[in-house]
Amino acid sequence: MPKLFVAALLALGIMIPLRAASTDTAMLKRISSRVDDHAGVISIEASDPVPYVASQPDPMTFVIEMRDVLAVGFADNFTRDPRVPITGVHVENARAFDGASIARVSVALAQPPASSAALVRPPPFAISGSSVVARRRRSR
Repeated sequence: MPKLFVAALLALGIMIPLRAASTDTAMLKRISSRVDDHAGVISIEASDPVPYVASQPDPMTFVIEMRDVLAVGFADNFTRDPRVPITGVHVENARAFDGASIARVSVALAQPPASSAALVRPPPFAISGSSVVARRRRSR
């Protein structure tokens, strides 16, 4: 019983400083799109550099989740271009399991990528200051 009590106190002692050390919330500033050479580019910009996770939950969708970011009042400058197989961008606010704010950006594709190798080399996402840039090659 004393071991369980000590373990509970240790866990509580670790969790309280983690809660107190929460970071300031950055703001999503802008989402824009353009065509560069042979690639469509979607640029996602926040007010500060932020951690993010990029995933592809299905062949027709990319999702970028940015931690400690609030998506309110940002400039949505995404423009659909028929030369690029990106059909739309959807932004929503969410919460992480620990209560942190998350801005979730979903990028919808008109067609699945030709192969997963094309998504790995070169990387589909790049960090530039406080921006995450998603590149998608134009279909031929």
